[in-house]
Amino acid sequence: MAGDFVEAGQQAGLTALGLQTRKHLMSITAEARHDVIMGLSIRLGEMSTAARRRDRKDLQTMLAELSDSFRLSAAEIAAASYGPALIERMAASVGRIEQSLAA
Repeated sequence: MAGDFVEAGQQAGLTALGLQTRKHLMSITAEARHDVIMGLSIRLGEMSTAARRRDRKDLQTMLAELSDSFRLSAAEIAAASYGPALIERMAASVGRIEQSLAA
């Protein structure tokens, strides 16, 4: 019961951020899920560039490595049965990073 409440809150948060929900990710093709992951990778790359402009080398490196990791694993994750759940979490994490950097 409490888990349902937490999950509903997470879903609402993802929707508010314009991110994909697990239900939606399950309904699309692996190719479309791959595109979602690549979009997340691009967003991380853009945040890495912004960190460089702010002279935050540590943050720039971490975001660039995370972006590369997403890009290199995109096909495997998109095709996996656990893909929609993992992509949902990846999207939520990217959203939280964006919010933290904007603050």
